Amino acid sequence: MKQSKKTTRFGSNSVGMMDYEGPISPTPLPCKMLILMMPVSKSSWTDKKPIDATGFSPDVKLNIPGDQWVEYIIKDLKRKN
Repeated sequence: MKQSKKTTRFGSNSVGMMDYEGPISPTPLPCKMLILMMPVSKSSWTDKKPIDATGFSPDVKLNIPGDQWVEYIIKDLKRKN
């Protein structure tokens, strides 16, 4: 979606699972907002162009609690229209 001029990506950097393949079933952790997923193998192309150091970056970084994202995005999109 990064190539589309019709989209704006909000949030924080992705977790970087693109360098790895086949995550197994999610494993719940004591913190209910986190889930552990372990990959089965590393993708072959990552030796030359890995992205897991930073993950995918959003167009607009949100440094607010996750439960406030939707409200912020709605207000931001209304301001731009």
